[in-house]
Amino acid sequence: MAAGCFSERTRRFFPVALLLLGACTGAPRLVQGPEVPLPPGPPGTASSAGDPGRGAVLSAAYAFARPERLRGNPAAAARAVASLEWMTATLPFEQHWIAATPATFSRLTLGRDEVRVALGLSRDAPPHLVAAALGQAALALDRGDREAAATALNPVAPGGGAGVLRVLDALPRLPRAAEATAMADHEMLRLMQEDPVS
Repeated sequence: MAAGCFSERTRRFFPVALLLLGACTGAPRLVQGPEVPLPPGPPGTASSAGDPGRGAVLSAAYAFARPERLRGNPAAAARAVASLEWMTATLPFEQHWIAATPATFSRLTLGRDEVRVALGLSRDAPPHLVAAALGQAALALDRGDREAAATALNPVAPGGGAGVLRVLDALPRLPRAAEATAMADHEMLRLMQEDPVS
């Protein structure tokens, strides 16, 4: 059928229909938001060592599996939360993750939302702003500057960054985040075994 035979309304609907079709079939989404930064490493660590994305998955799974291991280390907790923000926003678009189980991504979203509520972070804040704020807070905490850490978190914390820091001091058990990051860790291992060169 010639293009001229379609009504203007039908032609306007096609792009929306294609996006919906992609969502239903599990195809990669066509639109990605602003790039979400990975958290900066602790002082003395080599930021270029290995694959930082894989490192983020491993560290987040480790942290949320037993958060009591991070008690008294809010900088490490902030990095774990920032890693989860990065995973949730980035992995669905990663080429290496195209064969991942789709449920992984929905579980990550649920885990990310659980963490934001627990910490008092805005549920509507863009992921790149939350991840950047957590990264800056982690660097400030490395220096022992809690005031600067709270200030970095203020823009994404409706109740104030100081409250977020108190939760990071003793990160509670967050079952959805633990399940999601463990699932991502297992998926990463499976994908690496199926395609070792990736």
